Amino acid sequence: MMRWLLTFTVLLSLGMAQSLTIGINDSPDTLDPAISGTYVMRVISAALFDKLFDINAQGQIVPQLATSYRWSEGGKVLTLELRHGVLFQDGEPFNAQAVQFTLERDMTLPASKRKSALSAIEKIEVTGTYSLKLILKHPYAPLIAQLAGRSGMIVAPGAVKKWGNAFGRHPVGAGPFSFVEWVPNGKIVLKRFARYWDAKAIHIQTLTFLPITSPSVSLADLEAGDVQITWLAPTDVPTVRNNPNLKVVTSSGWGYEGITINLTANDPLAKSPLVREALELSLNRQAINQVVFDGQFVPNNQPYPPGNPWYFPSIPMPQPDPSKALALLKEAGYPQGVQFTLLVPNDPIDVQLAQVIQSMAAQGGFQVKLNVVDFVTALNLEQEKNYQAFLIGWSGRLDPSGNIDIFQSCHGSLNDTGYCDPKVDALLKEANLSQNPHQRYLDYAKAAQLFLAARDIIYLYSTSNIWGLSRKVHGFIAYPDGIIRLQGLRLQ
Repeated sequence: MMRWLLTFTVLLSLGMAQSLTIGINDSPDTLDPAISGTYVMRVISAALFDKLFDINAQGQIVPQLATSYRWSEGGKVLTLELRHGVLFQDGEPFNAQAVQFTLERDMTLPASKRKSALSAIEKIEVTGTYSLKLILKHPYAPLIAQLAGRSGMIVAPGAVKKWGNAFGRHPVGAGPFSFVEWVPNGKIVLKRFARYWDAKAIHIQTLTFLPITSPSVSLADLEAGDVQITWLAPTDVPTVRNNPNLKVVTSSGWGYEGITINLTANDPLAKSPLVREALELSLNRQAINQVVFDGQFVPNNQPYPPGNPWYFPSIPMPQPDPSKALALLKEAGYPQGVQFTLLVPNDPIDVQLAQVIQSMAAQGGFQVKLNVVDFVTALNLEQEKNYQAFLIGWSGRLDPSGNIDIFQSCHGSLNDTGYCDPKVDALLKEANLSQNPHQRYLDYAKAAQLFLAARDIIYLYSTSNIWGLSRKVHGFIAYPDGIIRLQGLRLQ
């Protein structure tokens, strides 16, 4: 009996000493949920920051730090009941005051990218240690969905006050792992938070996120065992599937890739809708998907893929027509063609995609120069509106307010194109006042007719989430938002 207990204890200690390394396709801009705009930060943040709500693998909203909610006053008051006994990783207790602090910070911090998501909130009232009310200026249907994203990530007030603007390098949340180190331009190391409220579901002791921008390196590191989970290029899927020590896990996503166009620039692409239409008609989305992505993605001209509840079949994808593109340029006053610079992150897949776009666009009368820079620099150039066109995607959100409003409304927190149409704003506002999904769909469809015709973003394809895993990894579930949940994940 004693020998059995000793063996069990040793095995348990070995299990708790498990170290997991996850390959991510870039370095994050920051680890501060209020000001981050990158997908890789969201992957890391799932380990650091619990949210008020989360989603399950079916894309349904479920409780996390908020255990229940109730609407009243015609949808203008949202009452939240919070989980008891939760601690932040620095030992500070989680409570309603911490939620109030976080949301008010998100709403007022000058650099916050969460402002538009929370703009319907007029004030926040703490009604108890674990309860509070969000009092809205007007009904806002997407609010719960927003609180299931970065807007619902709750930060430790004491740590924010201690670190100030440097909080993004010293993050403290109420998630299952605490921050250890961030090597400049390198790995991010976290450790299991033993006092996490759901610690029994966490089996990994040390968690490392390793930025890998090259798909060949990502594959090689997976084959060598240097990472146990990593992103895969679509063209590498057959290689992984043929390796008995590895496996592929995929899920349909909510994200897209497109060409974001700076409408505030002083150039033909910005000034003329005909020029932007010509650019779209010069591109063959089906060929892009086959050549660059081995047919793994879905060619698309909208923020959501076909089959999604927020896809609009009434707005079909234009077919490529380089001859018509040339005619449109002539009609717009540019018979000799148009030159512009495409800002491209230095990811090899993005560079290949940009080269294909460059070649296709040439058939429609465009001379495209590629400006290839690192991703964080590209984001900074975009936010400064120091670009003409930018090849960039979005990982996607459950509610259309997170895929459409923040980009296409006049004051959207990620509106870096300068697009502004009061008719679109009115339709988006009307959609978000209603709790009726069908009415919201109709309003969004009318708005889509307008902003898709403006082509401030030329959507190219809808993405899928593709992960390569060691067969030692168990309990991995692919979620439609592309975020890795650590609960239940273990190495065996």
